[in-house]
Order: sequence, then C-alpha cells, then structure tokens
Amino acid sequence: MGERIQILGTEEIPNILLDEDNGIFEISGRSFPENVERLFMPVIEWLKGYTTQPKPYTEFKFQLEYFNSSSARKIIEILFVLEKLEEANYKVKVIWCYSKDDEMIKSKGIEFMNLVKIPFELKCID
Repeated sequence: MGERIQILGTEEIPNILLDEDNGIFEISGRSFPENVERLFMPVIEWLKGYTTQPKPYTEFKFQLEYFNSSSARKIIEILFVLEKLEEANYKVKVIWCYSKDDEMIKSKGIEFMNLVKIPFELKCID
C-alpha cells in the first residue's frame, strides 16, 4: 500500500491529495500560505519518492481559484518532478482547471504548460 498525503484546505491553504493507491493527485482551492516551504516541501519530497516507483500512468489535477507567486514557484517545481517521469518514459498528464470567466488562472496554466514537456490539458470547468 502506497503512502498518502492529504491536507485539508483553508482560506489560505489548498486541498492537497496525493493518493498513490487510488491514483489521485490533486491540488485545489486557494494557495497563499504564510510558509510556502512548510506546506509544499513535504509534497515535493513525496512526489520525488513516488518517481522512484511510479504507476505506469500519473494524472495530476490542479484546480486552483487563486495562488500567489510563492505558490507558483512550488507548482513549477511539482511540474518539473512530473516532467522527469515523462522523461523516464512513464505516461503523465496534467489537467489544469479554470473557470470560464477566470482569464488569469487560464493564462497561468498556459504559461506553466509552456515550461514543461508533458501532456497538459487546459480544462474549463463551467
């Protein structure tokens, strides 16, 4: 049985679920924590560990309403870890969700998509 990280979100912290057994990798909500390192480092370390024995297919969903620049840097780190899976010939897909009236989140998704060489789906959720 694989390890699991689950962080329940607040107004400032996103919901984070990394569930290897059920293949659920998701960050949703709002992200502007007081200490971005303390929140995201266990997530990034868990993902790095996951890459040593990943599933054949990994789908990571981002459904953020808002995030600050510190959180954006950590999202990029997560994407780079996922890119290493792709480079090792595992199938990876990022699903970047945005509301139809949220151009900022959509444009950030496009920006992130252009930083990595992994399948990236922009998904309007309204």
